[in-house]
Amino acid sequence: MAQLGARLLGVEKVGGSNPLSSTVIIYRVGILQMEIRITHKNTELSDEIRNFIEEKCSKLERFVKTVGEVDIVLKMEKDYVYFAEINFPIKGTVIHGEAQHGDLLSSFEEALSKVEKQVKKHRDKLFRT
Repeated sequence: MAQLGARLLGVEKVGGSNPLSSTVIIYRVGILQMEIRITHKNTELSDEIRNFIEEKCSKLERFVKTVGEVDIVLKMEKDYVYFAEINFPIKGTVIHGEAQHGDLLSSFEEALSKVEKQVKKHRDKLFRT
């Protein structure tokens, strides 16, 4: 966990050996609860990668007061190209970021960076008006 006092409420793996598997991570920080849904195709999601994603996504809470859910799709396409897509719904809109890279974690970080930029832009736009 990236934040002190964060409490993991549950991890559920859906799909088993299905090529399109999902992992749902739910944890609570104070009174806030975040659900991270990770769908992965043609790739395994180790505990190390899951913890890395969880830690990075928890940083989204510093941009908005309430984070309900984050949807992440990770897949490996031909020639070992990894694709990451992140959807982050906030205040009636969905922030979307995607990236392709030769490394799974790099593609995730790049997509998350795009989402963070859009969230900052959205937040500044709300406070400006």
